[in-house]
Amino acid sequence: VSLVGLRSLLLFASGLLGLFGSAALELSGSGALAVLTIAFVAAYKWKATKVPVQEVMSLLWTFFQPYLFSLIGAEILIGNLDASTIGLGIGMLAISLSVRMLVSFLSVFRAGLNLKEKCFIPLAWLPKATVQAAIGSIALDTAREKGSSEEVIELGKQILTIAVLSIIITAPLGAAAIALSGPRLLNKTTSTSHKLVNQDVPSECASMLNKDTGV
Repeated sequence: VSLVGLRSLLLFASGLLGLFGSAALELSGSGALAVLTIAFVAAYKWKATKVPVQEVMSLLWTFFQPYLFSLIGAEILIGNLDASTIGLGIGMLAISLSVRMLVSFLSVFRAGLNLKEKCFIPLAWLPKATVQAAIGSIALDTAREKGSSEEVIELGKQILTIAVLSIIITAPLGAAAIALSGPRLLNKTTSTSHKLVNQDVPSECASMLNKDTGV
């Protein structure tokens, strides 16, 4: 077995251990955090050699992603949603996302970027989907497992509803914002490989623009 295969297997198994192990210890809320921490530590330690492992994980994500979003969507019954919950959830998302965009802009204020690139960062960080889909149902699942009262279960449903709203609202909005603003706010140079090579642009922004523009 190659080193890439062993590392991929280790990362995948460690993620499963963190997720199901935390549930067995009745600390299910920490499972998603454990998975994120394991991936971060692995990427930091493996540095440049992490790229082949990243490709393997990306292939697995392509397969599992539809199941993740399908399962969380199956928990929501549109006809049973409370209009007040939806209204308050949208209002809360509008306020929190506004604050988040402002903080995102200020966090890169002294990062050596020009004004257009600084304006692009909050737009690039606007979409929220994967984490919300992964942990949005934890409160509801925990309430059901512990046999909590209907009031507590209802609170879990409200949390799940807001998580779904954040996905429905921010994912398409963020994708459109990136696609429309990227070519206008980011600098692009021509190279032999036809890739974005401006070193002033963060790699995440460059990859987004290259993907969206087909460069």
